[in-house]
Order: sequence, then C-alpha cells, then structure tokens
Amino acid sequence: EEKKFERRRMPAKSDNPDVLYGKDIEEDAMPIENILGEIGEVVIKGKILDVENRDIEKIGKTIITFHVTDFTDTITLKLFYPLEEAADFAKTLGAGTFVKCKGIAAVDKYDNDLVISSLVGIKKIKDFTETRMDHALKKRVELHCHTKMSDMDGVTDAKTLIKRAHKWGHSALAITDHGVAQAFPEAFHAWEDLWRAEK
Repeated sequence: EEKKFERRRMPAKSDNPDVLYGKDIEEDAMPIENILGEIGEVVIKGKILDVENRDIEKIGKTIITFHVTDFTDTITLKLFYPLEEAADFAKTLGAGTFVKCKGIAAVDKYDNDLVISSLVGIKKIKDFTETRMDHALKKRVELHCHTKMSDMDGVTDAKTLIKRAHKWGHSALAITDHGVAQAFPEAFHAWEDLWRAEK
C-alpha cells in the first residue's frame, strides 16, 4: 500500500538537469493573479520566497510547502516527498530560486486556502525579471535622497544608493537625511570602492 502511494505521488524524473522534480514543463505559465479558484491543472513561474518542511512520520512523508511569486501575486505550493530525502531536496528549492511548476490549483482542506498541489513538475528557470536601467541620454542628478538614517522616511543604505546611481551612469547624488550626517562615511567609502575599481 505504501509503495502504491509513493508511485502515485512521485512522477518519474526528467533527464533535463534543470528539472528538480518530476517531468519537464514545456507549457507557457499563466499569471498567478489569474488563479481565482479551483481551476484544475495550472502552470506558473516565479521566485521562491520561503520553504518549510513538516514531517509526517506515520506515512513516511514530508510536506514541503513553499511560496512562489511572479510579482502579480503569490501562491502556496505543497509537495509530499519521501521523509528520508526531503531535507536534501528542499535545499534545491531555496529562497530566491526561480522555478516553473505544474500542478492542480485547489483549496487545501487543512488550511482552507487556495494552493497548488499534486505537482507533476518543478523546473529551475532563469530570473525573468528585468533590471531597471536609466536609458536617458542626459542623466539626471537626484538632489533629494534619504537613506535609512532618516528615521521613518528612508529604507535603503547609502552604499546601495551610490552603487545604483553609478550603475545608471549618474554623475552625482545628494543625500539629504533629516538632521544627521551618519550616512556620509558609508557614502564616501562606497565612492572610494567604485573609484578604485575603475582604476
């Protein structure tokens, strides 16, 4: 009985090295925001946000739960995996990995939430997001920029801002934090690093 259960849950692995689980997926992915209910078989692609394992020793399985976003929405995916191999397999699904998945969109009877389960394939794919660039012929100079040193106003550190301005080809950037100069040393060191790298 246990062997039957395992055969039903574990599809044969593809020869494609990018396929992490089950079969290769050739179909186009649909936006996660379009999965509005129990619509059956779906193919999605996105970035894994987190992974959680829960062992169920009674049946010798681990439930691997992971959340995937395609930046239109986020959905939970659930996979039953053999207990003794689950920890190693879960490492291939690390946060930040981009994947394409095929399974059934259904309401989970335990969590009462829409999930993708009965997965038949998980394939590792390239990052499909586009890095924002400044393509203007005449570059701007940002004259009002807050770092995380501006309490309740900025969330980015000075080093990140300086590197982004440099990457976009901007010649300068003004840090105008509220009443403090704590970001200035970090900004100076970031500029020094960029200057050394160009030399």
